[in-house]
Amino acid sequence: MALLDIFYEIFPTFKSEVKYYVSECGRTPGMNELNDIVDRVKEEIRTVPHIRRLLQNIDDNTIEDLFSKIDREIKGSIVTTNESGTVIKKLIEPSWITEQRMPGDVWNYWKRYITYLKRQGRAEQSIHELDKSTLTILELLGDPQSSTPLFKKGVVVGNVQSGKTSNFNGVINRAIDAGYKLVIVLSGIMDDLRSQTQDRIEKDVIGWGTLPIEGPPQNGIKGVGKVNEFGNNDVRQIEAITSMQTDFSRSLLQSNFSFANPKILICKKNHNVLANLLYWISSSIPEGQSKMNIPLLVLDDEADNASLNNLGRKGQQYATKINGHIRALLNLFSRKSYLGYTATPFANILQDQQEKFEGEWKIKYRINGEIIERSFELTGSLFPDDFIYKLTPPSNYVGPKIIFENGYEQEGDKKLPLISTIADFLDYFPEKAKRTDTIPPGLPPSLSDAIDCFILSIALRLSRENLLINSPSYNPHHSMLVHVSKYTNWQNSTADEIKKYLQSVINNISNDEPANPVGIYSHFEKQWNRYFAYEVENIRSFLPPDYFDPTLIAKKYRNEILSLLPKAVEGIEVKAVNSERKEHLSYVVNTQGTGKKYIAVGGNRLSRGFTLEGLTINYFIRDSNYYDALLQMGRWFGYRPGYIDGCRLFISKTTREHYNFITRTITELDELFEVMNKQVPRRTPKDFELRIRKHHGTLKITRPSILKGSKDIKFTFQDETIETYRFLIEDGKLKNSWKQFRELVQFYKNTNNFYDDKERDFYVIKTDVEGLLKFLNSENSFISTESFVLDDIIKYINLANKDGYLKHWTIGIQKTGKGNNLKGEPLDGIQLSIRKGPVKGDGGEKGDYYYNLLNQDSIFVAGGSSTRVISSGKDESINLESEVINEAEEEFRENKTKEIMEQEGMSEVEARRKANAKTLPGWIYRKRRNSNEGLMLVYLIDMKNVLGNDSELSKKVSPEIFDKEKPIPLIGYAFSIPPIAKDPGGEYKANEVSTEDFGAPVVDELETIENTDEPVTL
Repeated sequence: MALLDIFYEIFPTFKSEVKYYVSECGRTPGMNELNDIVDRVKEEIRTVPHIRRLLQNIDDNTIEDLFSKIDREIKGSIVTTNESGTVIKKLIEPSWITEQRMPGDVWNYWKRYITYLKRQGRAEQSIHELDKSTLTILELLGDPQSSTPLFKKGVVVGNVQSGKTSNFNGVINRAIDAGYKLVIVLSGIMDDLRSQTQDRIEKDVIGWGTLPIEGPPQNGIKGVGKVNEFGNNDVRQIEAITSMQTDFSRSLLQSNFSFANPKILICKKNHNVLANLLYWISSSIPEGQSKMNIPLLVLDDEADNASLNNLGRKGQQYATKINGHIRALLNLFSRKSYLGYTATPFANILQDQQEKFEGEWKIKYRINGEIIERSFELTGSLFPDDFIYKLTPPSNYVGPKIIFENGYEQEGDKKLPLISTIADFLDYFPEKAKRTDTIPPGLPPSLSDAIDCFILSIALRLSRENLLINSPSYNPHHSMLVHVSKYTNWQNSTADEIKKYLQSVINNISNDEPANPVGIYSHFEKQWNRYFAYEVENIRSFLPPDYFDPTLIAKKYRNEILSLLPKAVEGIEVKAVNSERKEHLSYVVNTQGTGKKYIAVGGNRLSRGFTLEGLTINYFIRDSNYYDALLQMGRWFGYRPGYIDGCRLFISKTTREHYNFITRTITELDELFEVMNKQVPRRTPKDFELRIRKHHGTLKITRPSILKGSKDIKFTFQDETIETYRFLIEDGKLKNSWKQFRELVQFYKNTNNFYDDKERDFYVIKTDVEGLLKFLNSENSFISTESFVLDDIIKYINLANKDGYLKHWTIGIQKTGKGNNLKGEPLDGIQLSIRKGPVKGDGGEKGDYYYNLLNQDSIFVAGGSSTRVISSGKDESINLESEVINEAEEEFRENKTKEIMEQEGMSEVEARRKANAKTLPGWIYRKRRNSNEGLMLVYLIDMKNVLGNDSELSKKVSPEIFDKEKPIPLIGYAFSIPPIAKDPGGEYKANEVSTEDFGAPVVDELETIENTDEPVTL
């Protein structure tokens, strides 16, 4: 029996012990309890006769490795957490999924899929959440056995590279069990992505298809088929019409498939492919019927790309070809459901919602040289009328919020130190480069560094291979992504230069001695110290508390990395993945069990949907001005078990700022989904104004063609907290702002509108809008950012004031910090707040981003990557009565208790204890304030802690800034705006965006080609 089979034999025993613990104690065991369980069961299981027989022919070291693997898997399956998703839907309707309609014995495909995922080592709570989310999504779709026509439309929103495909394929498995007879998967616009999706569905749903082996394609049992083969028993095998090699082509069109058995097709979003589908299905409608009477499920992967109608209100008379073909396809069926999946739902939300296409949809076909024309009717738009479901990634997901700033961080939050901000690429890849420009020879030093990092990351992973290799979730592949230009000739040239550099490294490693102080091994030691040493040693301190990975064991270069460099560089392939060279990434494992090592130079083919296996190093300088395109290009998001500390991201300062802003935008969108989910009564997506923050500079939400039909969108600050967190450190500004601030405070201190709130440790000023504006219009040091524009805030407050809102303002000045004491009126005795300045070299080179920003540009970011000026969420309670505060806190803890009990299976006592430990967010107080009551919080920040501890930085200002008796502080503001039912926000036209193309998604370029009148040849 293979070692993996023994693992599956004994692993359930450990899981059952954990379940027993949960039932007895009413909570999930902590790490100490898990250690006790594993140690105890490990001893007991050796005494079981048949287990002892299985182990008797295996040496002790191998047995210990097996138990170590079980230890990691059991902890990983318990410690990884996964919160429930969020759904926006119609009023609750009676569920069609009942025990009578769907008894337990009909879930054959689903049960097989779940068993397969468990064998892969998927965490227990992630599987539990997958079970809930897929059942909810299926329930929101139409009943395939309905006796009346139906059409359901929804969108599932997940994070980039977060595992949407697991949910996607889970829904397909459930849909087959429920009775859907035809499943059409629309998978991107590139062959690579379609083939990758086909392969995944063959593994997760079908159980048969092209095997992942080198050489000519061979079919066989794969994935779920190894759990249970369907077709030879009472369960019908779904028939796959397409394959990894073949889309729905003319040859398949002529195969005359029967609809007696359930079928699945995985197709590109290509107008010829869709036209073939339309011809096939329309030709299959039985005589005397107007529509197909079998239930259809269309799953649209990357649903914001190519599928939507780019013609806005013109869509009542016209539609883009792919959009029209999809709607024509749906209209051929009386019972159908359309389900889109995307990580960037901006276009789906903002698309035109018109329902009726006025006219005929005509397609020309060429058959045996003769041109014929067929007419089709279209359904309404693909707007998700029925529901939006927001997936929540598990705790081991590495997404934008853990890498980039989002403005919602809590004090003490850290960002992963994976980013290197670069600028030297501009000499090689100018920002305004044209296709015809001369391409300079060689590589930017930063790209050479990135290639070195890739080699080191491979060596790091090899050093942990003994911990990872027997894990069902082990990934043997290694990838590096290089994204330098949208032009193929630039990509090809870059790939050629990378090959030259790589070959020189390989030659040097082969010929040099490790002891040579100026040789290649010494060079790599410097690169290790520069990019990896600190991060590998300290990675756990940067990860969230619920991120569990026991394989992240620190490594030393001399002891464990150096000797692996020859093996690390062995077999690295450089591929230019574009339409010109037509090179592909084929992630297969050879007969020795070794995976692929790719440096992939992209290319639109790598910018959306496609997964680069084992991706560690990203050299990304191809910027885009579209939110959705930038997010989709972020192939570095995802899961990195055992090697998150070996990942690096090389990007420009501008691109980093863009990702910061987009991360804040998607964080706000997530929060909006949460608010909409809790709205009573429930509404449909159409009933809400879905707001997406507009960038004040060059970034655009999505391609302008999508926004042509969208309505006016308000910029708003209602029910928000907005903070100053970026400051320009200039001596004159600091002094003038402090002088004017003190004068204003002194004025109020001589009135009855000033008092000392000793309970909350704030000085409080009561004023009106006119008084507030005196503070806002005086000198200040903070600078506008994408998420804080003072002019917009002032404009919004004035609009609100005209409508009778935000007339009364409370200004709270924090009294107690941990910095120096102020002396002298009007704020004598205040302890300044501390927001530590960046330390040079803290966190290696990556940690110097904020230091360089301050040293070179004089910009201080309060809280560093946490971008916070507020000390605590409870600060937002200072103008509320004690009873109201207590009510807000109790309601929050009660809701959290229920949520924890439901999601984690804890007892009420344990759940309450965990809920009480949660940080109290500011919004629970903000929502309790009257729409007339605005709040501005003021934090006086000790400049000694910002600059004074660094001799170089402290020279930026005069010594009196640090005076012990009368220090001059940095003044930070935070605005807490209550909910306002009739939002007075200013408006802008959604289509008032530049149409200049700075890297638009490939869809625009593609659809120009596809909107031709050339007949489809059959």
